[in-house]
Amino acid sequence: MLIDRDAEEKHRALDNYGLNFGIAFQIVDDYLDIMGDEDSLGKALGQDIAMGEITLPVYDLFNSLGKKERGELKQIILSRNINSEVIKKIRDKINRQKISLRIKERILSYVCRSKHNLARLKDSCFREKLMDLADYLVERGFGV
Repeated sequence: MLIDRDAEEKHRALDNYGLNFGIAFQIVDDYLDIMGDEDSLGKALGQDIAMGEITLPVYDLFNSLGKKERGELKQIILSRNINSEVIKKIRDKINRQKISLRIKERILSYVCRSKHNLARLKDSCFREKLMDLADYLVERGFGV
């Protein structure tokens, strides 16, 4: 059986692109669930928190707070009583703790990794569209 090393390399590059793009996509989605705009998202903010999900922005925020504020955030999450006032408080804390900067750095890191994998493929319209998709993800995450 002959092994097509070129096909194997393409498969590995696309697999790694997908993995890193997917992680970046999820981070953007989690970030926008708190920091986004309801009108542009077409859904209410805070749905992840309301379902009790601990997303990366919430996790980073929790770890950046002192004991008292951690307790308050924990109670908010456990209550699942999320409204626009609660989201505003969480957003303010995220901004005060500079969590947005850390989240955006992670997004950019995963997008760069995904694009780096595409650079191993020969130039084509398909590769270009996948690069554009990665760039769009950055725009979406940083457009907040």
